[in-house]
Amino acid sequence: MSNFKRLDQYIVLHSLGKGATAHVKAVEDPTTHQIYAAKIMKSYHGSGNEELKETIQNEMENLNSLAHPNIVNLICVNESGTYAKRNGQTKRVMYMLMELCPNGELFDVLYRTGKFSEEITRFYFHQLIETLEAVHNQGITHRDIKPENILFDRDFNLKISDFGFSTLIDKYADGMLYTQLGTQGYMAPEIHQNLPYRGEIVDLFAAGIVLFIMYTQNPPFTKAVPNDPFYRLLSKKDDKFWVYHSRNKTSDFFTQDFKNLIFSMLALQPNDRLPISHIKAHPWYNGPVATTDEIVSELRKRKEKIIQAAQKAAKAKNLGNRPGAINNGGRVYRCESGEPELAGQLSLQIEDLVVEPLPEHFNTVNRFYQIISGIDPQDIVTILARSFQNLDTEWNPSHDKYEFEVTIRTEVDTLNFVISIYSMEDELNLISFKLNNGSKFEFMSIFKTIEDNIFSAQESY
Repeated sequence: MSNFKRLDQYIVLHSLGKGATAHVKAVEDPTTHQIYAAKIMKSYHGSGNEELKETIQNEMENLNSLAHPNIVNLICVNESGTYAKRNGQTKRVMYMLMELCPNGELFDVLYRTGKFSEEITRFYFHQLIETLEAVHNQGITHRDIKPENILFDRDFNLKISDFGFSTLIDKYADGMLYTQLGTQGYMAPEIHQNLPYRGEIVDLFAAGIVLFIMYTQNPPFTKAVPNDPFYRLLSKKDDKFWVYHSRNKTSDFFTQDFKNLIFSMLALQPNDRLPISHIKAHPWYNGPVATTDEIVSELRKRKEKIIQAAQKAAKAKNLGNRPGAINNGGRVYRCESGEPELAGQLSLQIEDLVVEPLPEHFNTVNRFYQIISGIDPQDIVTILARSFQNLDTEWNPSHDKYEFEVTIRTEVDTLNFVISIYSMEDELNLISFKLNNGSKFEFMSIFKTIEDNIFSAQESY
């Protein structure tokens, strides 16, 4: 028996996420205490995994050939590693050890702290374009550029990750590629139409979508296909596209230079899109740029505001005006109206659960899907239940701790995520959300509803 899970000599600290082909874990070198990200492949060994093996091989070979400050650094690869559980059971795994990017994904930063200013957007767009230029100059195309594959290091510099779909630009003699892959919302029209395409051109198309999301916090369209209403407007350079996206924004939010750049990067025909040299010469690209110090300062201010609200609630919760506890057939609920809100799914005694302390190393990565609150855990559970009551939800609680697996079916997707509540110092609690499967855009909408409900409850303390 061991107190830790291990990956070869590394101590496994906690999960960072999982995808279709791999689990990503934070691991620590016990000798140097350096923390890394280990990408552990699923079902790598055995038959029937040729496609997975090819994906892994692509990522290994292409990352090995790329050395750039804005690309995640590959430390080493082990095709026959040993993963040991606490009970002593072991299994053979293949993994890649990479640098840890502690400030999370671009997607998380955007949707937890708000859209970027034009100066901050331009800073990160410069890093993205210059990195893609370096990748293309090495004869490689990424083919899956999206906010989830753009990470931030501890200094909030951009890092491109996940080269599993990458390939050589000149893989075929005609310079064209033929495999339909990528992520639907970021794929160029020619990929959707099953046409041959140039890898570097589709990377820049995806970069244009990322630019729009950084500046607006919303995607420009659902998919770049003719029957998508917003892409149809954009591809025709119809001003109605900007009228729609200008709702709740000032009249001068979108400058003419920005509109022109977006039109020119997201055009329907590949030959009508700007190459990198023209993007870098574009007037919008060469506008004012924020400094790293300004960016770090802004993000810290936003986080501090959230913490202050939680501390206020923690100090006020002993004033005697907290919601009362109601027992309903063996279930305990807390609600202001005196009526149970949860429709029978929470079949356990809430007050029998144990609030575990926040694990050591839990925040080695800046987790943006979390809420710090001064509200008691029982009341947090009630707020969660109320947030889900009008959704098609399955709620599966742990038997002994404040951890819940939640499955929500929406009109467009099925989401599966885990909610854990941990105790912190100063009578604060941390509510952690970890998405296992489903659309991040859908997930963030639900997360925002929960966050608003918790913050609203804190203000009433």
